[in-house]
Amino acid sequence: MHRKMKQYIIILLLLIAQLPCQAQQTVDLGLSVAWADRNVGADRPTAVGFMLAWGELEPKTEYTLDNYRFGTGQFWHPTKYVCESQASYATPDGKSRLESEDDAATAMLGDGWRMPTREELTELAEKCQWQWVANADSTGYRVTGPNGSSIFLPATGIRTGKRHLAGSSEGFYWSGDAITYLLDVAFALRFTPRLVNHTNYKETPRSNGCAVRAVTEMSK
Repeated sequence: MHRKMKQYIIILLLLIAQLPCQAQQTVDLGLSVAWADRNVGADRPTAVGFMLAWGELEPKTEYTLDNYRFGTGQFWHPTKYVCESQASYATPDGKSRLESEDDAATAMLGDGWRMPTREELTELAEKCQWQWVANADSTGYRVTGPNGSSIFLPATGIRTGKRHLAGSSEGFYWSGDAITYLLDVAFALRFTPRLVNHTNYKETPRSNGCAVRAVTEMSK
C-alpha cells in the first residue's frame, strides 16, 4: 500500500472517530442493567466498532505506553487511577473506576450510557447463555439473557502496538474498572470459542486497544 494511501486511511479513521456514533438500541436481558445492541463506534450489531485504550476516547493506529493517555512511557507509572497499594510506583489518587470524562461510552453515546463494571460483566458471563456463532457474516457469541432476549458480541481481537491480533477468534471487552493490585491493567471480558473469562484477565494492559459495549440503567 502506498504511503499516501496509508495517510489517507489514518486521516479518515480519525475523522470518523469525531462523528456521532450510530444510535444504540437498548436491550433488556433480564439483568441488573440494560445493554447496548452494538459496540461503541459500530454501525451494526455484528461490527467490531472502535478499539480503544482504557480511558481513551478515540481509536488510534498504534497502541503503546508511549502514546497512552495516562501513561509515562514506563510500566507501573500511570498518571491517573492509582490506588494506595501502588504508592511505591506512582502517586495514588484513590480512583479505580473510570470517571465519566474518561468513559468512552459516555463520551460517544451521551449521558445515561457508560462502560460496564466488573460485576456487570461477571453477571453477563454467569447468568446468560453463550452460543458461539461463526459464519460468513459474523463471528462471535450470541448472548441470551434470563428473559430470552439476546445481544451479539462480535470477536474483536486486541490491538497492541500496530498489530491487530486474534481478530476473528477472540473478543476483548473493557470494563470501567482498573485492577487495584496491579498497575497498568484493567478488568476486561475475554472470550474464545471455548472460553469466557471474566474474573481476572491480567494480560490486558490499559494501553491496549479493546472493544467497548455500553450499558445503561434499567428504566423504572
